[in-house]
Amino acid sequence: MHFKKFTLTITTISLLLLLFIASCNIFNMDNTKKCMPTYQYQFEIPLNDETLQKIFFDAIYYKRKNVSVNFSKYQGFIVRKPFKYAADKVKKQNKYSDILIKKVTYLTKQTNKYLTVDFNFEFNEDELKFYNKAPLKDDLELYDEFCKNINNEKYTFFIKTTDNLYKSMVTEFILKTAVNNNLLWQEPKFHSIEQLYKDILVIDIIFDKDTKNLKERHDELYKYANNIINSDSFKKLKNQREQIKYIHNIVMDSMEYDKDLQAKINNYNMTFQDHIQNSAYGGFFIGKTACTGYAQAIKILCDLAKIKCTTVSGSLNGESHIWNKVQIDGEDYYLDATISDNDELPPYNDFLFTELNYREQLYKIGRKSYKPF
Repeated sequence: MHFKKFTLTITTISLLLLLFIASCNIFNMDNTKKCMPTYQYQFEIPLNDETLQKIFFDAIYYKRKNVSVNFSKYQGFIVRKPFKYAADKVKKQNKYSDILIKKVTYLTKQTNKYLTVDFNFEFNEDELKFYNKAPLKDDLELYDEFCKNINNEKYTFFIKTTDNLYKSMVTEFILKTAVNNNLLWQEPKFHSIEQLYKDILVIDIIFDKDTKNLKERHDELYKYANNIINSDSFKKLKNQREQIKYIHNIVMDSMEYDKDLQAKINNYNMTFQDHIQNSAYGGFFIGKTACTGYAQAIKILCDLAKIKCTTVSGSLNGESHIWNKVQIDGEDYYLDATISDNDELPPYNDFLFTELNYREQLYKIGRKSYKPF
């Protein structure tokens, strides 16, 4: 009797399991949806580009693989273009979601009142690794993360921080410093930080043209700079002060300040060629540049000479400007090759100046300036 009950129980469980698998296969409809718990939006949602993008972002942030949505007010949207076409276009138009979502499939059902869509997301797990990282704690970690990605030729990337930390820092300024210190071979057309969600930041560095030629300019610039630092003339120098003076002078001798380029920068009217010119590469190989090119040229040569150096963004006499900060024997100094090359040396007659001189000359570092040393 007990054996019969046991057999019946096993049979019942097996039948239920088969029914469950069958129902999954029917529901999947050519594998467009896995039989997994589905997140259901509680209210009907109007169907447009903005709501679709929100669904994609929600799926990314909360790692929702399956989502079900009842769309209202959809008829005009669907008449103009099929849902899959429309949704795929929205995904591709926002490259953040397109990078993080590897594939998305849709199961649609139309009624008089709703368009019900079941989304099945397949995420790009390599890109989503930032979720597993500890949040960045301070501006130094943030700066290092920017530099690491730039040096790895990754110009759109995601980082994890805290909402309070993000709001308390001038992250745009830190990014600008990282860009000036690392992208010495071409200035980007645009760079920005967006808050994707409260603790996820999206960093986007956009160039005026395809990035395929960036490596060529990078290699050419570093070969040129290495030849300067490895030259017999440089090796004979006795101390870092002499080395920095040599670097300062060779930068001045190699390039000329381009007032027309500066006017284009001020008016936000730069061409692709202007973005190349406004860099260390432009200064050395085109021979005419603006303050960014001078500061970046100082930076790359100091880096190769093992002299601590950074670019400093801010203003001089109320106008936007970039110059350098260096460290010699533990002491901090500023230098401005752009001003030196325009025969406008400060009254203390030295290419290096201290914090006191710095204030006297009306230099002003951008708010909460990042200082790497």
